[in-house]
Amino acid sequence: MAAILRKTRQPSVDELRTLAQQGDAVAQFKLAVCYSEGKGTAQDYAEALRWGRQAAEQGVLEAQLFLGDLYSDGEGVPPEGEQAVFWYRQAAEQGHAEHQLFLGHIYCNGQGTAQDPAEAVVWYRKAAEQGNADAQFSLGQMISTGQGTPKNDQEAADWYSKAALQGHRGAQSALDALYASGQELFQNDRERLAWYQKAAEQGNTTAQVQLGLTYAQGRGVAQNPEEAVYWYYKAAEQKDACAQFLLGQAYSKGQGLPLDEREAMTWYRKAAEADHAEAQYTLGTLYHKGQGVPQDDQQAVSWYLKAARQGHAGAQSSLGARYAEGQGVAQDYQEAADWYRQAAKQGHANAQNNLGNLCRSGKGVPRSADEAAFWYRQAAEQGHAIAQNNLGNCLANGIGVLRPETGEKQGSTREAGGADDKEAVFWYRKAAAQGHPGAQLNMGLHYEQGRGLPQECREAAAWYRKAAEQGNAVARLRLGLLYASGQGVPQDPTEAARWYRLAAEQGNLEAQYQLGILYWAGQGVPQDDRQALLLCRNAAKAGHVAAQTLLADRLSEGRGLPQDDKEACYWYRKAAGQNDAHAQNCLGTRYRDGRGVATDYAEAVSWYRRAAEQGHAEAQNHLGNLYAYGDGLPQDEQEAARWYRQAAAQGHAEAQNNLGTLYGDEQGQLQDPVAAHMWYTLSTMNGYKTAAKDRDRLAQQMTRAQLTESQRLVRAWVEQQSCQ
Repeated sequence: MAAILRKTRQPSVDELRTLAQQGDAVAQFKLAVCYSEGKGTAQDYAEALRWGRQAAEQGVLEAQLFLGDLYSDGEGVPPEGEQAVFWYRQAAEQGHAEHQLFLGHIYCNGQGTAQDPAEAVVWYRKAAEQGNADAQFSLGQMISTGQGTPKNDQEAADWYSKAALQGHRGAQSALDALYASGQELFQNDRERLAWYQKAAEQGNTTAQVQLGLTYAQGRGVAQNPEEAVYWYYKAAEQKDACAQFLLGQAYSKGQGLPLDEREAMTWYRKAAEADHAEAQYTLGTLYHKGQGVPQDDQQAVSWYLKAARQGHAGAQSSLGARYAEGQGVAQDYQEAADWYRQAAKQGHANAQNNLGNLCRSGKGVPRSADEAAFWYRQAAEQGHAIAQNNLGNCLANGIGVLRPETGEKQGSTREAGGADDKEAVFWYRKAAAQGHPGAQLNMGLHYEQGRGLPQECREAAAWYRKAAEQGNAVARLRLGLLYASGQGVPQDPTEAARWYRLAAEQGNLEAQYQLGILYWAGQGVPQDDRQALLLCRNAAKAGHVAAQTLLADRLSEGRGLPQDDKEACYWYRKAAGQNDAHAQNCLGTRYRDGRGVATDYAEAVSWYRRAAEQGHAEAQNHLGNLYAYGDGLPQDEQEAARWYRQAAAQGHAEAQNNLGTLYGDEQGQLQDPVAAHMWYTLSTMNGYKTAAKDRDRLAQQMTRAQLTESQRLVRAWVEQQSCQ
């Protein structure tokens, strides 16, 4: 509906309101859409509902469908199935075939109303009699199974045939199954062939097409593509669209005819111009891919639209993709979502997966992890490998646990907000078995991390290898890491380097960084400082934090490349800006000492504090020093002790020594010989060289009771640390 309104110049909201107040039904509907979508005015569903109802009550078909959608989807109003059904019925009663079909689905499935197969048959029949292929197929199903009407295989076959002639694949399959069963139709293939032959020779196009299909597929006769083409031509000469489409396929595949893409296009176009939905969809696909015709997405969109308006799910899905990618039309995620949703509601798995992607990203629809997971699950249950992997990702990350329409849990047994690794692995395994490299990678990650199944690095390596051999860069990196560490595979730096290189060539920054480390160390590759520097610099330039800090450290120390404090500061700043605590601490030290930058205690304090607040022990110690000596901020022994203590708690020997000095200062505010002796002792235990001398000096001034208490505190501290 939104697409219809965008095709002509839109009056302003004020103009629409004036016309609507005068009773103009079309203006009322357009005003309702403006309020619903927030176009030209603030979004207001109450106003949308009010004006939409007035237009609908005047018989505007689009308004009736609009109200049905609002109540069905619960957009701005509580979902009300009965109201949705009421308005869909109003639209259907105006003779709109697609919504007669939709109303049939509602009654068949009991969506928003009591399940009523007989009523479903009524609406399917109305749409089927207008030539709607999906309705003809659905009516055939009801008649074939005796739902809402007496079972009658002959009548079911008649409706299946009508849909099949329009290229409806489900109807073709159902017709094949019905003929194969022989129930009240044909007792054997010979009888069926005889019936087709007789009717075909009498000029019956349905029989000619079916006879052609019989020969093409070898059903009860020797497969004979040439004979199939003969009968397709017979029907095509009578302008049978299905036969024209099948001739296009024969030329396209070279079956019974020489392969000829130009001739295939001629027949596809004839069928498409006769409104054969499958032919229109095929033409759209050929134009999109540039097969047999120059690539032209505008032409593709034109043919997709024709088929989509007939309810062809594949065309609706492809049209959604063109809108999502801005190919042949202006990029419009909302329009993409509308077409994906129409196809998804028909069970089109790719559309369901793509709609899930839009729901997860919030493009064109409100962001909703629950709805994303709902659509992923619909597609996954049909065997769609990408959706299976996407659903696994949702489950592994604890998102999308509730059904969007009811708020009830969908599928998974986990609590809302919690990950379900076991079910995630279930779906990853299904996708991985179909060769999906992302799912194979995820299987490897879950085996390596022991998530949802026993930790087993050998299994992880096997799954990584499957994905890596398909070119998955992350899998190549992970496999390289396993070879580097010898987990699940024999330790082999050369093999690690091989996989790192493959991933690095694909632009994987971590792989470039890891390969650079191997070149610097000469492990698995010849030692090469220049190659190591090139790899690390490339990764660093692309924003890889570890590469930035490694490069800065080596520049600072002159290891493997000339010492350069100025460039070291440049890379420390890059990494510090990404909140890397080590880089922030190093940058603080350079500002404190004036290395590569002008001395600036205020900057030093700022960077030390940012690192210290992340728990970086060395930065906490440095910040304690600045407080202790009043460098760059007011001298404050309490603050100094606080930061020393945080570093000391992490086993930082110098901070422990500094606490000893602070507590041991006879002129200080915090003098406490017992605490000072304890911290000197702990610092000594952690290898700080001068701490023992200071401890022994202090011990000469302490009483035996004080020394005993200090020793008790040391033991308590050690025990506490060992329990953490």
